[in-house]
Amino acid sequence: GVGEAALCGTQPADGERLEPAWEALRLVLGGRAEKVLYDAQRQLALLAVRGIAPRGLLLDPHVGAWMLSPGDEERLRDLHDMARGFAPHLVGPRHAPASDGCSRCCEDALLALGVMLHVERRVR
Repeated sequence: GVGEAALCGTQPADGERLEPAWEALRLVLGGRAEKVLYDAQRQLALLAVRGIAPRGLLLDPHVGAWMLSPGDEERLRDLHDMARGFAPHLVGPRHAPASDGCSRCCEDALLALGVMLHVERRVR
């Protein structure tokens, strides 16, 4: 099978083709605005390999939720479980995540932000 690195665009042959995307990430992540990242250790490591260091405050609802409920593995399992546990009004009780990649990405970004806002209020 194809290695994970090949899927992430880190192969030498991908460099020229993907450089505009990496440059866009440099610009977006280089600003001092707060950024909400959900469980993003692998993504941050990949950015570091490309010489991209996000600036500004990085907020992670997974870390905040753990601070509120460190032993509650069920509510910390994934983003949708966290939303049901900490901000149930953001998802219905039988909500199924979007099936196509683009819709799922947008949905997860909005959900991460919504959960982060609620978790941040409770942590403070």
